Amino acid sequence: MDQPIPNQQPAYQNPLPGTPIEQAPILQAQKHVFDPRYIFLLLIFIGIGGGLFMFTAKTPSVVPTPTLIETPTPTPKAKALSPVATLSGYLDLSKSIASLSAKINAMQVSDTTLSPPTIELPLGFQSE
Repeated sequence: MDQPIPNQQPAYQNPLPGTPIEQAPILQAQKHVFDPRYIFLLLIFIGIGGGLFMFTAKTPSVVPTPTLIETPTPTPKAKALSPVATLSGYLDLSKSIASLSAKINAMQVSDTTLSPPTIELPLGFQSE
């Protein structure tokens, strides 16, 4: 019965040698450590349970088919015709476009009076 128990340490060590002091054994509490395998199995069971719950809770929703009701199409209102819509209006427009094009072509686009002035400054360069 007087066998040494592992994990026992003396409660107090006497600093003076030769004086008897009773030593009371101190027992260390065992730590509860979870095995990672149990945590892994727990996660697997939670995943399987969640998947089964989602599979069984997911019921296909019934979408009713809409019934088609035929309604009459309204008749569009008659619009007033533009002046170009007639043949004579189109011919008048063609004549005005032709006369405008002729006036634009007859214009002189280049004007010699608008050319920039020539400035000659004595800068000391040799002229050719």
